[in-house]
Amino acid sequence: MIRAFAKAVAQLPDLRIRGIIGKSVAGTILVFIFLLLGVG
Repeated sequence: MIRAFAKAVAQLPDLRIRGIIGKSVAGTILVFIFLLLGVG
């Protein structure tokens, strides 16, 4: 498991990986905003 984590960290400089991470973070933020608006 540590080896897999090290491989994942080694891929962070790749722009394609950063794009996927950025889209995931943006999607997560949007989901939380919609949940807050829906509950509130």
